[in-house]
Order: sequence, then structure tokens, then C-alpha cells
Amino acid sequence: LQVVTLSAYFIDGIAFATESFAGRYYGSGDRTHLRRLLRVGGGTSLALGLSFALAFALFPKSLFGVLTNHSDVIATVQIYVGWLFPVLGLGAMAYMLDGYFLGLTAGRVLRNGTVLAAVVGFLPLALVAQNLASAHLLWLALTGLMAARALTLGWAVPSSLGLPSGGLS
Repeated sequence: LQVVTLSAYFIDGIAFATESFAGRYYGSGDRTHLRRLLRVGGGTSLALGLSFALAFALFPKSLFGVLTNHSDVIATVQIYVGWLFPVLGLGAMAYMLDGYFLGLTAGRVLRNGTVLAAVVGFLPLALVAQNLASAHLLWLALTGLMAARALTLGWAVPSSLGLPSGGLS
């Protein structure tokens, strides 16, 4: 989970920039730049998230060695390193969309999307993971949370651009 937190600091930089530009473009009614911002911000966030996952997958001993000096932890974490790809990839999209909707001051969309994602995407799998004491199921629950957040926020994008469909407000 330290890798998820570390990568989030970098991806949040893109989300902060997205937030700033989204507010500017939305305020001026510039839907063309909003669409371009979503493409560039989404692509950059996804590339950064997957780059972190790839780096930790290719060099696990070196990179996890920076985060801990416990060899048993480094050996164990290598079992779960594959989960970084969906968690960081989907998380990158969710974080970028957080920034986008913060820039639009669409708090209701963020709240509703997060609650729905937690209740549907995370909680059921997390409870099963706890009952079965399964770390893989817990990673699946985290993946479900990130996927549900990206999907719920993505679903609200068309209405933010003045297009039909979507919306969590």
C-alpha cells in the first residue's frame, strides 16, 4: 500500500493541474478545452500510474527495498505486485477525475460517486476478504473501489460537458 500512496502523490499533481484548468475552462464555457483536458489528463495519469506499477514489477527488490529493510516483507510483497497494475491504472483515472470535478465544484457528483463506489465496489469484497483472510481478495476489493470510482465519475463526464446521459447529481 505504500506504493499506492507514493504514486498517488505524483498522480495528484496531475489531478491538481486538471482541477485548475477544469475550473478555468468550465467557468468560461470552453467545452472544447474541457474535452482536451480530459484526454490529456487521463492519458498522462494513466501512463504515470502504469509506469509506477511497471517499475515496481520489474525492480521489486530494489524499489521495495527503499520502502522497507525487512527482507521477509520484500519477499511477500512480490506475490502481490501484479495487483499494482489495475489498482494504480484505475486509481490514476479516478484521481484525475476527482481533480476534474473539484475544478467544476461538483461536490455532489464526487460525494455520490464515492459513496456508491465504496458500497458497491469495495465493501462487499472487503468483507469477504476479511472473512476468508485473503490478501488477494483485499487487493481485488481495492481494485473494485478504484474501478467503481473511475466508472461513476466517468459516467458523470458527459453531463458536465453539456451532453446527454450520465450524471450523479
